[in-house]
Amino acid sequence: MGSGITAKDWLIYLGLPLVGAILGHLWSRYRRRLTTLRWTAHSQAVAFGTEDLGWGKVQILYEGQPAGNLHIVNVQIVNDSQRDLADVELNLQANEGTRVLRSAAQVAGTVNELPLAGGYAAMLAESGKRPLTDAELATWSRRSDFHVPVLNRGSVVDARLLAMRADYAAAAVSVHCNHVGVRVRHEPPAVQFWGVHQGWAALVGLIVGCVVVALTVRANGGTWLSVGGAWLVGSGAVVIGAGIIRAWRWLSRMAG
Repeated sequence: MGSGITAKDWLIYLGLPLVGAILGHLWSRYRRRLTTLRWTAHSQAVAFGTEDLGWGKVQILYEGQPAGNLHIVNVQIVNDSQRDLADVELNLQANEGTRVLRSAAQVAGTVNELPLAGGYAAMLAESGKRPLTDAELATWSRRSDFHVPVLNRGSVVDARLLAMRADYAAAAVSVHCNHVGVRVRHEPPAVQFWGVHQGWAALVGLIVGCVVVALTVRANGGTWLSVGGAWLVGSGAVVIGAGIIRAWRWLSRMAG
């Protein structure tokens, strides 16, 4: 039995990753045709009003007016693509029964707040001149639209909304965008490690680590080296996977 790595081993351990890299490059080229904005939203109740026969009445006021129950909704939109975008309008819409009282947004790492989008800003200005109709209130009181002059690849928009509800249901927000060549995709909040989904990082690290251990065993690297490699993969799979994913993203952006 040979003690070295055979041609078949080289084909398996180097040929397959090479094919994977080529397929990944083709997939990246396909993704560039349509830019994806990933978004997450997290709602937190901050104040509840109630009427209780024993404890009495608790009323929440906003600028002197009854405001029902107050919620803070934090929204994050990520340009998960290899394209830089300009003049993007982001439309944030709350669920039925929720009214947006105030909102603000900015691109992470910048100091200026994003301006409101034209149509939304015009309706806010109109509300200061006359009472809005029921139809206008039903449409625009749930909205908060922003104009993003520049959204580079990898950039993040952080938005915060103060919202109210008359009931005890949770406030929820969805993100929409009608920019040419742009789609939005909801991503539930997940644990991040180095800016990478921890589950994906662990999976990639485990796969790469298993390949390295298999190569070590095939090359008769010795028991201690094999055991040490397996222990390193088990304890550092998340770190390895996150590093690989971040490096792949960087290379994709450089090549884009």
